[in-house]
Amino acid sequence: MNENTEIITATLPDTAPVNEELQNEITELGTRTEELRITDQQSYEQAVEIGREITGKIKAVKEWFAPMKEAAHKAHKAVCDQEKAMLGDLEKNKKIIAREVARYATEQDQIRQKAETEAKILRDQERTALLEKAAELDAQGKTVEAEMMLTDAALVEAASPVTGAMQKTEGVQFREDYEIEVENAHLVPCVIMGVEIRPVDLAAVKKLAKATNGEIKIPGIRIRKVKTAIIKS
Repeated sequence: MNENTEIITATLPDTAPVNEELQNEITELGTRTEELRITDQQSYEQAVEIGREITGKIKAVKEWFAPMKEAAHKAHKAVCDQEKAMLGDLEKNKKIIAREVARYATEQDQIRQKAETEAKILRDQERTALLEKAAELDAQGKTVEAEMMLTDAALVEAASPVTGAMQKTEGVQFREDYEIEVENAHLVPCVIMGVEIRPVDLAAVKKLAKATNGEIKIPGIRIRKVKTAIIKS
């Protein structure tokens, strides 16, 4: 929160102060109203007069409570504004943390996937070399040695790569999302998979990316799978 933000403490009474004189007048009017029965011109005029008095008291009540309502409204607004400012700072910082956590997790995923791909290439090369050696030994009549090479090749193929997967950390979850970048709007088709995306509708493209697990290829658009971090308390 901004250092210059004023901390406001609002203390409001549980009940509004009582205007006893006004309350007594209202009670008296209520009694007169309950006892009223119009039977002639005089009682008719009395009823009209009571009605006029009631109208006046309605105005008096509103005037009595108006300053208190205004003060309460100002206090409520001040509290809400202060809450909004504090929450705004917290939400902004939470987004920064979540974005950085997601960036690091995405980066680690990319490093892991690259390492796995490179390890698979090496395993395939080793397996191919062992199979070629086995074929060479078998051609030379060295059956036992050839069988050993074939066994080694099978072990290499079955070996699971060692991955540097991130350790789970309490308080954070990830969900997959997609970043959509228009590289060349002129190449983007009008309709793809029955969905109209021209002019380029990034939201529609993202839905298509999610529906195809990021496998869809759209001319002129680059789709990149990323992680979104959800920070919990």
